[in-house]
Amino acid sequence: MRYLLTLTLLLGLIACANNTNVSEELPETTNAKSSRWSDPTLILPDNFEAIVVADAVGRARHIAVRDNGDIYIQLQQLKDGKGIAALRDNDGDGRADTLAYFGEHTGTGMEIYKGYLYCSSTTEVFRYPLPEDGALVPDENSRELVVSGERFATGLRNCVGIQFNHEGNQLYAMQHGRDQLSYLFPGMYSYEQNAELPSEEFLKVDNGDDFGWPYCYYDHKQGKKVLAPEYGGDGEKQGRCEGIEEPVVAFPGHMAPNDLVFYHSDQYPEKYREGVFIAFHGSWNRAPLPQKGYFVAFVPMRNGSATGDWEIFVDNIAAETTIEKPKDAKHRPTGLAVGPDGSLYITDSVEGKVWKVRYLG
Repeated sequence: MRYLLTLTLLLGLIACANNTNVSEELPETTNAKSSRWSDPTLILPDNFEAIVVADAVGRARHIAVRDNGDIYIQLQQLKDGKGIAALRDNDGDGRADTLAYFGEHTGTGMEIYKGYLYCSSTTEVFRYPLPEDGALVPDENSRELVVSGERFATGLRNCVGIQFNHEGNQLYAMQHGRDQLSYLFPGMYSYEQNAELPSEEFLKVDNGDDFGWPYCYYDHKQGKKVLAPEYGGDGEKQGRCEGIEEPVVAFPGHMAPNDLVFYHSDQYPEKYREGVFIAFHGSWNRAPLPQKGYFVAFVPMRNGSATGDWEIFVDNIAAETTIEKPKDAKHRPTGLAVGPDGSLYITDSVEGKVWKVRYLG
């Protein structure tokens, strides 16, 4: 199957809904300088701190943060009958004091663009005009259906994370590689090969690009795209895959990259500027080997190209040393956004925990 990208769907993989909102006041908080809400369980680079914005908003997917700091999160499952969470930090300590739910539809993506909140169900894309009167929740009667555009690129598989790098007006995507090579072709692939292949791909996407799926997959160990075994491949042969678009960066297989965000703020040190953060939701298809992922990675970049090796930026999100199966993970990172102060926000799809990572240097 060949997947299509449209310029409209890029704004979120998006999801949204209508209906009346349900609002609740969260416990009173203290000043940010006290770090009362700091989470010491996460492993971060020196001089970084993770603040728990909220503990359990629902099974969170993608996130968007408005210029005034208001947070909107698309949910994977309904919470109190609603599909979108809206959060506000009233006293500036990083912790959400107000939480409201609205919308009937669950989904994945969410984005803010030119005064609109874009979101979707599994079949439709909507947008809401964001309130200009100080309200947190958009007027649900103002919801508009967004019409999809033409095909943009093809040959892509399960790109949950899609994002423009507005500095260069360039589209990027994170592709999940295929599964079950050793299960379907045991004589060709070992368990160890199956655990590492195919690569998860960080792709620069131009209009008209063809990335080869389902005929091709990328092997980061060989540094090339190879022909899939269903189409006559032997694990090394390229065939029709020679010359197919290759990734900017390739990661080990089955770590499930679910979101990405480019960093253009000056809060973090210089090394992070123009780079990209990627949320790896965590694998299920490495058995009998332990699962991997469950962290946020960073790729240094300049002018749209990687300038060094990727590294883990936030670790121990799963709060378990060894994960045999995904349900062992207490938390799984899914959505990413950069707030107006330059902090990185991370959502969790298990309990709905939300973190804000700020630099203290």
